Amino acid sequence: MERWPRLKLDDCVDLLAGFPFKSWQFTDDPDDVPLVKGENVSQGCILWEKSKETLENPATMRENDLVIAGVD
Repeated sequence: MERWPRLKLDDCVDLLAGFPFKSWQFTDDPDDVPLVKGENVSQGCILWEKSKETLENPATMRENDLVIAGVD
């Protein structure tokens, strides 16, 4: 059985460390950039009706960007 190669995430993507979004950055405007948080993720789907929106950092967030949270 052939195995997938083991790679570091940093070798495959551009990583940009940042800070959490502040509550004042969230809006309910459907034209803003969708933000999916842990509370919006369910087994096999994203609960879009619970999502908030943010537009505060349009220079650093672009369409098809993926934002993930890590635990220290």
